[in-house]
Amino acid sequence: MEEVREPPVTDLVREILQDVQRLVRDELRLARAELTQSLQQAALGLAAVVMAGVFGLLAVAFVGVALFYALALVIPLWASGLAVVGFYGFLAIAVLLFARSRLTPSNLIPEQTIESLQEGREWLERDREWVERQVR
Repeated sequence: MEEVREPPVTDLVREILQDVQRLVRDELRLARAELTQSLQQAALGLAAVVMAGVFGLLAVAFVGVALFYALALVIPLWASGLAVVGFYGFLAIAVLLFARSRLTPSNLIPEQTIESLQEGREWLERDREWVERQVR
């Protein structure tokens, strides 16, 4: 019966180091992908803020004036102005709350990468213990 030869410890350490390098590269790629996705979501939220500003400006400029004059036929001018301001203020707050929900910092945390790095650390600790036992 042939004796099974185990590879030298130096080969095992070299393999482990190569695996660690590959793991780090993979983790960096995953983090980059997650951050890209998060930044795309933030860009969508930022675009919503810009659109809200443009629509708010157009609404105030065109519809606001028309509404103001229409209400002025029924109620005093000062009350007409307050009604128009209140209506557009409500719309601006609603759009701002929507935009704020898209720009939360929690969307920028690469959660999968963090989990994967923790798993990698546990794997490295187990392998380090194994290598130490082999060297003894």
